[in-house]
Amino acid sequence: MGYNYKSDRELREKANEFFRAARDSVWEDKSSLRELFEKGSYQHLNGIFFEVNEKVREAQNQLVARCIKLLGPKLGNEKEIVDLAWKHVCQSLAEISPSSDIPAIEKEFLDDLFRDAKRDFVYLVPNYIIGFREHVQEIKIGPVRAILSNDLLLSEMQNLKNIVQVGSEFKFSFEGINSNSLIQIPPTCWYISVNAARGNAAEEAIWLINVAVSLLRLSYPHREYLDFPSFGDAEPMPTTDLKVEEQGVLLNPEGGISINASRPHFYVVDDAISAITKEQEFKDRAQAIFFSDEKPLAKRFSQGLGWLTRGRQTIDRAERFLFFFTAIESLLSSNDSSAPVVQTIARYAATILSPNAGKREKIAKEVKSLYGARSALVHAGKRGVSQSESNAAQYLAELLYITVMESVPLTVPFDKFQASLSEASYGLPWPQSKPSSPPSQPNASE
Repeated sequence: MGYNYKSDRELREKANEFFRAARDSVWEDKSSLRELFEKGSYQHLNGIFFEVNEKVREAQNQLVARCIKLLGPKLGNEKEIVDLAWKHVCQSLAEISPSSDIPAIEKEFLDDLFRDAKRDFVYLVPNYIIGFREHVQEIKIGPVRAILSNDLLLSEMQNLKNIVQVGSEFKFSFEGINSNSLIQIPPTCWYISVNAARGNAAEEAIWLINVAVSLLRLSYPHREYLDFPSFGDAEPMPTTDLKVEEQGVLLNPEGGISINASRPHFYVVDDAISAITKEQEFKDRAQAIFFSDEKPLAKRFSQGLGWLTRGRQTIDRAERFLFFFTAIESLLSSNDSSAPVVQTIARYAATILSPNAGKREKIAKEVKSLYGARSALVHAGKRGVSQSESNAAQYLAELLYITVMESVPLTVPFDKFQASLSEASYGLPWPQSKPSSPPSQPNASE
């Protein structure tokens, strides 16, 4: 955090307004609490009652909004900010250390707020999308690890071995009133390092898993693995045990029935795939994807990988289509808000996927055609996206990401990456290394 948030003038003003309003809202007459309850908006903390009137509520909302603006949606959690602010209100009124010094209350609040924002958490959650084979016991993709649970208990979690055990599924139970809870975790787990507000840690960790899964997927020799999720397959959530897909029965007009059920596909990680994740090239990509700041191409690439996974996880054709186009736009949309979105992305996609002018024109037309379906969906709510259109969007998105990943360093500044595409889109060659074995899609251009 290079910027000194605690000296932010607007933040201090919002904190000052809130603490003054909140301290003035104490409901002194406890004999008339029924009147306060009937008002319907109050706080009760540490034996102190507050009337949360319009002035207090507005000051609270303004303070929270400024905190989120400075911290961002990952490090800032609205409920935690509210709870922390009211905690300091109560502390300032406590009999042990009462204080009416608003600047001092502000300082203590801001110290706690930004100290908490720097905390790193570890999130442990079941893994149901990666299956280890041969000698594999663990893979590491940036801050994301998939690991055998027994190994985890013997290494990082030795201090928890009395309350955590390995079983067939995730569950927890209480042995008694005075006993610790007993947590059971499945044979393989995700173990993720995440920097986020406590209330956001689980959501952010899942997003990191989604980014990692897409990076792993794009690094596979696709055709060599039968269980590999193909185009149009609904990919299981990485932390949810889904034994059967769809789980439905279709009743036919003729009186017959069809069982809509199939075994979910998953990612096999054998010795060969494990070796890929240990190569320096893969590690360097993961480092850039997970730990870059806002300027390099890697930041856009990372965002798009997460949306690719969200697209594969969704059953609905229209939703899949939107997620895949979100990934495409994450990679190719310009920072110039005046640039025409459809034309720019069509030109850039064509430039990346082919050095041939004739093929570029054909690819650009196909991208624009798909954008027509996207515009109808986004702007008019028309859900009429076909399976072939959804699959074409997935194919286009994944091929773009594979090609970029294998053609340019992800550490290159995004503006420089965009400039190279802009120049090349007028007929110049663009440095690329086509995937040696791209995923097959019958109706998509190559």
